[in-house]
Amino acid sequence: MTNYKKVVYLDADTIVVKSIEDLFKCEKFCANLKHSERLNSGVMVVEPSEAVFNDMMSKVNTLPSYTGGDQGFLNSYYSDFPNAHVFDPNIPQEVLKVRPVPEMERLSTLYNADVGLYMLANKWMVDESELRVIHYKLGPLKPWDWWTFWLLKPVDVWQNVGERLEETLPGTGGGKNPNDELLVKFLFLLPFCVLVCYYRSFLHTGGFLFRTSLCNHIRHLYFIIRSSGTVAYSGVSSSSNINVNNPTKVPVYLGGISVFVCFMAAVVSLGISITIVPQQVMPWTGLFLISSTGILL
Repeated sequence: MTNYKKVVYLDADTIVVKSIEDLFKCEKFCANLKHSERLNSGVMVVEPSEAVFNDMMSKVNTLPSYTGGDQGFLNSYYSDFPNAHVFDPNIPQEVLKVRPVPEMERLSTLYNADVGLYMLANKWMVDESELRVIHYKLGPLKPWDWWTFWLLKPVDVWQNVGERLEETLPGTGGGKNPNDELLVKFLFLLPFCVLVCYYRSFLHTGGFLFRTSLCNHIRHLYFIIRSSGTVAYSGVSSSSNINVNNPTKVPVYLGGISVFVCFMAAVVSLGISITIVPQQVMPWTGLFLISSTGILL
């Protein structure tokens, strides 16, 4: 890529919220130093150099990489990075001309704001109005998964930008995935179809019996309230042999088993729902779909 003077690299889980033109003022190599005293390769500025590339390739099999990938290798290659000066885009041009060109510079948190740091205090630890790049690097919690909207407040920035995206390919407007549109529509209609089928079955089979039984229960409740006493059910035969003094005892452990079975059924239905519902949908759409499919399961 030596045909470019500067290359600004951004991870797929970053989002630019303000102009980053200042990054092109970086010299040879710029990255952000995280709290672990290691550089993060999610936002980098590189000045393409064939000599540096060849040197890296000659050491790629010998230098250790704590991640097993590019970030770990870069930390080994730029081992003195924690001692680099912080990049200042406002240095006068006169000073830049006379000072030595730095081999590496550290970017401030404004250019690589870690969502994990936001979670520590439920607010940004830097001036939010000056933020340039937000980096969603909190493990598996990625902003394109609808359910992270309910866990991480900064995800609303990603979602708001996605809703304003114009259609570059058919069906991609508003951040939608055209491959999921048919499944989303099917899951939307599924609860209503089930309700319609159940209602029709209810009318044809048990509707009359249910209404009759419900009316009898209402009448019985009315008589209890009027008499302020206990009214015996007429449907219970007086000749039934019920031993009141020695009622049948239900084993205590059955209660625990029933609770455990209900809990596991809920967990399994939730897991199946999460598997079925597409990840890249709007948060409220995902919540509706996960709720409806979970209830149906």
